[in-house]
Amino acid sequence: MRHLRGSTANVPLVMAASGLDPVKAGWALSFARPGGLITGLTLLTDELIGKQLEILRETLPVLSTVGVLGNPDSGGSGSIDKAQQYARALGVTPRVSLVRRPAEIDGAFRTIKAARVEAVVVLPDLLVLEANQAQVVALAAANRLPCIYWLKSYVEAGGLMSYGTDLVDIHRQSARYVDRILKGARPGDLPIEEPTKLDLVINAKTARALGLTISPSLLLRADRIIE
Repeated sequence: MRHLRGSTANVPLVMAASGLDPVKAGWALSFARPGGLITGLTLLTDELIGKQLEILRETLPVLSTVGVLGNPDSGGSGSIDKAQQYARALGVTPRVSLVRRPAEIDGAFRTIKAARVEAVVVLPDLLVLEANQAQVVALAAANRLPCIYWLKSYVEAGGLMSYGTDLVDIHRQSARYVDRILKGARPGDLPIEEPTKLDLVINAKTARALGLTISPSLLLRADRIIE
């Protein structure tokens, strides 16, 4: 987005799924009235991390140490800091493992495993982690690490659980912005929207393989359970 913003000074930009706060990033004056040429949808994934950690602790009541897997080069440094803050607020010790390239994923899991964590929160990262979901899920299983993700596609691939937005729906909504702008609306007058629906998806088969018992209350709250 930073590169696009600099190279298209007079061209409207629609965020399909930004994980950063557009106001804090300086892209918009406010959510209600962006005021410039950038509008669309923001995932605000940092705010999901606290809830993801709560779900992990509900799954593992004795959780004392949690791994944080993320890529600081994808704009996720703020998410990494937030994850540590939320973990400490819950009385849980965070252990961070960074991954910047696909070749580092295996080593990142070794680092997390060596830190003796009981579970892992995998932060949003379209550049490396999401592009290598099968490897991430396989390493989580091989190391017997319960992980929570933000995309349900991880869980569909065998991951334990996810809590976050539906990217397909988000991109569908972004098309409405494009349509309105093409019909004459000014981007700066179109409010930036946040997710209105967050899905909790649980893979019951993976839970059993890890020897975990998912609480009935968590199962009742799940939007989808994969058997």
